[in-house]
Amino acid sequence: MKKLFSLILMLAVYAFPTVPASNAGEVFYYGDYAYTLMDGLATIVGYKGGQCGTELDMCRDEFYRPGMEDVSAQLRVTLDDDGACRIVIPVMLDGYPVIAIGNHGLASIMRVGNITLPEGLTGIDDSAFVGCGLMVISVPASVTFIGKDAFEKRGPTLRVTESSYAAEYAEHNGIPYTYDLNYTVYESGEWMYTLDSGVATIRGYERYDGEFDNYGNFISVPVDLVFPDKLDGYPVTPMTSLPLCYFTVNSLNSVTIPASVKEIRGHPFLGYWDASNCYITRFTVDSGNPEYTDIDGVLFDKRLHTLVAWPGGRGGNYVIPDGVTVIGDNAFRDSNSLTSVTIPASVNNIGKGAFSRAWYHTPITLFVTEGSYAEQYAEENGIPYEYSVE
Repeated sequence: MKKLFSLILMLAVYAFPTVPASNAGEVFYYGDYAYTLMDGLATIVGYKGGQCGTELDMCRDEFYRPGMEDVSAQLRVTLDDDGACRIVIPVMLDGYPVIAIGNHGLASIMRVGNITLPEGLTGIDDSAFVGCGLMVISVPASVTFIGKDAFEKRGPTLRVTESSYAAEYAEHNGIPYTYDLNYTVYESGEWMYTLDSGVATIRGYERYDGEFDNYGNFISVPVDLVFPDKLDGYPVTPMTSLPLCYFTVNSLNSVTIPASVKEIRGHPFLGYWDASNCYITRFTVDSGNPEYTDIDGVLFDKRLHTLVAWPGGRGGNYVIPDGVTVIGDNAFRDSNSLTSVTIPASVNNIGKGAFSRAWYHTPITLFVTEGSYAEQYAEENGIPYEYSVE
């Protein structure tokens, strides 16, 4: 399934990063890991490993860093016998106990279903896992410090011990977490999913279609994504908040949601950098779906009370139908080609990040009713607005 681009992507992603200033000191290398030492205790400051589903005969990389010998390292992350994709951080590195994950120490590990941190680990530094395509991170009860933005809020689920520091951290920072020891990510073709009582939840998607141009650039072909109603025989009902475009090189032209999907958590349609990365121009929902529907390619709940998601690749001006009361979290997030949205007076709730976009893009303009909730929202959030013409 993997193309040459997959290998090139790995070579770029998995090379050891420059060691941040907060991890300053002599850097040692052991297997896939870079680490520093203090009082005989190891802090991981870099990782060079593999991704699930990659053919092992293509998983070799020659790399060199000052102070170390040329190494031919085989990428080691593969599927377990039960179909789960895992990586386990060792308790010891070259005889030294691992007590911390440093700043950006395990950043940008992509397409790993489950990662287990070692018992005895006490600290996870700022941005330790930023940019990761991880699904589940098992955090031991021994952890007593987690730094700022250590985990992507729309990324992994933390598997924690009840009443532990990690559980409290996840609760206070809005990061998904579970106490379920059997919470495991499986892979089926292009999809990654978890199981709960025999029901599958989609956690990720990867697909490479396209070709290289004369300059060596990979040109992806937009795909029409159709969600399965079953994976490995398990019915698919919920969809996770992890962005589907996070894993795919291809842009998503359209998304079709089957009748079986009864829950969409967060906003899984954002791109890696922004929603326009996906170029989604239309949502289509099976007419038999009891919870969701689409109107002119825009995703709503079945009762047409909540606007769930705008197709981020579509531009122009949009008028929200009268009667809609809620604009969901991230509904228009990073829809950078969209010029304006007209919000009816019926809207009385607008979710987090609903109209967020990168600073370098022109802010969206909201057309609102004078004295309405939408006017108050625009005023409080510094979003340009004008009064609608009745």
